[in-house]
Amino acid sequence: MHRLTRYHIGIIITGCLLCFGPATMVMNSWSIFMVPVSEYLHVSTSVFSLQPSVIYLACALFAPIGGWLIERFNLKIVLTCASIAGAGSVALCSLCTHMWQLFALGAIEGCAGVVLLFLMLPNLISRWFTEKMGTVIGVCIAMAGIGGATWAYLGGLVMVHSSWREAYLVLGVTALIISL
Repeated sequence: MHRLTRYHIGIIITGCLLCFGPATMVMNSWSIFMVPVSEYLHVSTSVFSLQPSVIYLACALFAPIGGWLIERFNLKIVLTCASIAGAGSVALCSLCTHMWQLFALGAIEGCAGVVLLFLMLPNLISRWFTEKMGTVIGVCIAMAGIGGATWAYLGGLVMVHSSWREAYLVLGVTALIISL
């Protein structure tokens, strides 16, 4: 890499924030809700644990479409739509009264998550960097790990002081603020 400009730094910060916020919340927040939501909906935790399967299946099915969208449209528009869809679906989980609703929102989360975490980052970085791409992508992905720990703690804290519904809402709104 020749010289880091403010645009290069902005791209790195954008990648880090998207991995830290919406991508992590969309892909990893389901686990902290397993027990309270299962109890509320009167379903076993094994039924609730199917939600990540729905999320990752949606990722697999939507990945080619997400890649096509990134190639066809402005990256900012695709990322904005994916951020809104991902954060919005997490926030909407706060209104769920049936397990099928959580599965449907999980499918939306998976579609948004594959764009935000797996497709966006290499595309965003490769547009601005010709050298050290692996290092820059590694730095951004590291933020997903930090985000996973941060949001699990924050969601758990909200649940202790309020309820699982408020925790979903707080995580969704926070993801939206970070991404937009």
